[in-house]
Amino acid sequence: MLAPFANILDDSIVQGSLPFPSDIATLAAEPYNVGLIVNMCREYNGAVDKMKHFGIVQCHLPHQDTTPPTYESLVKGCAHIQQFKKHNPTKRVYIHCKGGIARASTMTLAHYVCNEDQDPSVAIITMQSKRHVVFTGVQNFAGIIRLNEERLLRQVVQD
Repeated sequence: MLAPFANILDDSIVQGSLPFPSDIATLAAEPYNVGLIVNMCREYNGAVDKMKHFGIVQCHLPHQDTTPPTYESLVKGCAHIQQFKKHNPTKRVYIHCKGGIARASTMTLAHYVCNEDQDPSVAIITMQSKRHVVFTGVQNFAGIIRLNEERLLRQVVQD
């Protein structure tokens, strides 16, 4: 849909656009090495048969295009990613929506804030440096703001 189809952000995350069934083999192989797909599309259920064939599992968090994912979905997605990485440390997670711009960026940023304890304003710049179509405005979505407030509260409690 948008070039490039997918970008490796780090050892854990690949972000991109909607994968067609023919893309699943590519995602499963190097350099992507994907084992979990987080699908943020309400309009697409995912190529589950192909995923199963290649040993990839899916976390489907359907959200309408042009609407921000809910806090609850972001928490659920973060938990799936964290659990998957705990048991599959060498595999990556592919986070996508239709174009890999806003919904996927929101979920990716939520992961960095919630699971990696990163400041959203710093993480979003790093994300955009790896995938130029990342919509930086997602850092102002209510779910991200709430996750960041919780992150900051955890830091205060730990100190």
